[in-house]
Amino acid sequence: MNETRRFHELDALRFLAALAVVFLHYGVRGFADGDNLSPIRMEYLAHLVKYNYLAVNLFFMISGFVILMTAQSNSVIKFVKSRIVRLYPALWISCTLTFIAISFFMADKIATSWPRYFANLTMFNGFVGIGGIDGPYWSLYVEMKFYVLVGLLIASGNLRRVEMFMAGWLLISILNYRYPSAVVEYIFIPKYASYFIAGCTLFLLGKSRNKAFNYFLLICSFIVGLMYDADVLLEKSLWYKFHFSVIALIVILMAFYSFFLFIVFTKGEWIRPSWAAAFGVGGSISYPLYLLHNGIGLSIISLIYPYFQPLVVLGVTVVAVIFLSWLVHRWGERPLAKWLRDKLLLLEQRSELAFRKFQRKPDVDDVADPVIK
Repeated sequence: MNETRRFHELDALRFLAALAVVFLHYGVRGFADGDNLSPIRMEYLAHLVKYNYLAVNLFFMISGFVILMTAQSNSVIKFVKSRIVRLYPALWISCTLTFIAISFFMADKIATSWPRYFANLTMFNGFVGIGGIDGPYWSLYVEMKFYVLVGLLIASGNLRRVEMFMAGWLLISILNYRYPSAVVEYIFIPKYASYFIAGCTLFLLGKSRNKAFNYFLLICSFIVGLMYDADVLLEKSLWYKFHFSVIALIVILMAFYSFFLFIVFTKGEWIRPSWAAAFGVGGSISYPLYLLHNGIGLSIISLIYPYFQPLVVLGVTVVAVIFLSWLVHRWGERPLAKWLRDKLLLLEQRSELAFRKFQRKPDVDDVADPVIK
């Protein structure tokens, strides 16, 4: 598999996953959890989208696939730089717009503050016990832990042994399921580990690396994920007062894995150029869409709902947040990412120059006869 090509299938998958989360928050989370964040109550829509929370697990699978591909440079500096440029520009803009929207329109329903806003700009707020600026931001905390684990793997020179690491990670997750540990849950995120592992394993399968063992890891990751998500299913049924089916859970998770296997085996050969362009746009706006949709979208719903029917409100809101996400990506994220990339490159060059000067030995004349000079 060509590691440098863009996986347009994943772009499409990212967008669909982000859209699934949008409909979950507007159709279920807006009212079903008792917070009454949205005035719209569409029970029929809620039952259609109640499993959409699993889209976040799909995001983690995509992350595992893409992050391991990014890590192939075996350079911690390059890995960290790529993550900074990819994540922070959209985060800074989306977090700011979300903070403004919540402060003006949703302050009585979504708690926020200036300290929380500034902490969220760092993306390390979860490590110091500060919650997200908005509901969807919780997953960034999980993602950051995965990045730290991969970064440590690169720094220790053990990336070539990533299969052994994933096998150990799965074993830790299984043991934690039987004997829960707060320390293990903090470091190894066992509730979501199987999806990161699945994504990493699928990337390795695409490289035809240790196929038998990686298929074994993939099956194990599916089973471990199902174990944890069966418990989540029970929690959701109690929380939302909806009926959730384990059979539906199995089918949805199997669909996730099957689509990824399709990507690995087809290598994008079925994608037309026109589709690739559309998929690319969808993938590009999926991250800001995920960050922006909740607080801003619920603000729009609250403002226009008294004047239009629920379905019209829903449609207008979805289109509005998608368009806003495109604006943020095109006129905010892209220019800011370029500026940030240039600044990091300049910082890297200056650091290397300073390090070389520090390592350089003094000239013979400088040491031999400093007084005469």
